[in-house]
Amino acid sequence: MNHQVFEEYCDYIRNVKGLSAHTEKAYRHDLFVFGEFLEKFSISVHDVSPSDIRSFLVWLPERRKDFSPGTVQRLKSTINGFYTYVVRRGKIEKNPVALISLRSASRRLPTVLEKSETERLLNLPWNDFSSLRDVLILNLLYSTGCRRSELLAIDVDDLETGQERILIHGKGGRERYVFLTPRVTKLLGKYLSERKELLSRLEPAEKEGADWNALLLSNGRRKGKRLSTGIITSIFGKYKRELEIHKAFTPHVLRHTFATHLLDNDAGIRTVQELLGHVNLSTTQIYTHVSAERLRKVYDACHPHGRKKE
Repeated sequence: MNHQVFEEYCDYIRNVKGLSAHTEKAYRHDLFVFGEFLEKFSISVHDVSPSDIRSFLVWLPERRKDFSPGTVQRLKSTINGFYTYVVRRGKIEKNPVALISLRSASRRLPTVLEKSETERLLNLPWNDFSSLRDVLILNLLYSTGCRRSELLAIDVDDLETGQERILIHGKGGRERYVFLTPRVTKLLGKYLSERKELLSRLEPAEKEGADWNALLLSNGRRKGKRLSTGIITSIFGKYKRELEIHKAFTPHVLRHTFATHLLDNDAGIRTVQELLGHVNLSTTQIYTHVSAERLRKVYDACHPHGRKKE
C-alpha cells in the first residue's frame, strides 16, 4: 500500500508538476528512505502522526551516519510535499508534518572560483573533438549559468547563434534564454563543425542509435549519443586534478561563479534571478551574501586599517 501511494505521488510530480527526471529521482530516494522507516515499524502511510515524523527524523542518523543537516532538511521537505498531496487527494485529514518546524538548516555560502581561476579554466587548450567539447562545456556553464541537466538537454534546434543565445528548458517545464559571450560563440562554431564530422564518420549501427539533435555528444563507447551525467563528472574530475583546484569543482560551482561574478559587476539581482531560472528571489539572494563576503575580503586586504594578516 505504501509503495503504491509513493508511485502515485511520483507520477503526479512528473506528469502534473512537470519536474525533471533528476528531481523525480531525488524524491523517489527520499520516499524510499521514508518507506524503510514505515516498514521497519509497521506503520501505514495513512496512519502517520506528528510523533512518527519526529521519530523518523531521530532514526535517520541511525540509518546513515553521514546524513548532514541539509540532507535531513531535504527529506523533511519531500515528506511535507508528499503529505500535502495526500491531504488534497482526501486520503487523510491533516498533514502530520505541518506542525513540525521546517526551518532551513544553516546554509554554507556557495563555493566560487576567483576570476584568475576562471580565466585559466576558460582558456584551456584543445586538440581533438573530445577536448574541444570539454572546453566548450566549461565555457558554456560559466557563460550561461545553466544547470548540468539543462546543459545536457540542449539540442541543436535550441541554438540561436545569430542572436548569441540558447533556449533553455528548465525545471518545471519553464523556458528561458541564456546568452553567449563572443568567445563561446566562436568555440561553439568550431565544435559544431567537428560534431558534424563526427556524425558523418559513424558506423551504420552507431548511426541507428545516434542522438542527431543533441548538442553535446559522446565520442567514446557511446559514440554519437547524448552526453551523460557520468561523463560530465569525469570531465570535472580530470580538470580539477590537472589544474590543481583545491576546492569543490562541479557544474554547480560554475553556476555559483556565474551569478557571483555578475553581482560583483553590479548586475541587478532580478536580472541574475531571471538568468538562473529561479522562481523565487530568495533563492538568488544567497549570492548577494557571497558577493558581500568577497567585498569584505577585498576591504580587509586593501584598506590601510583593514584586518591584514601580519
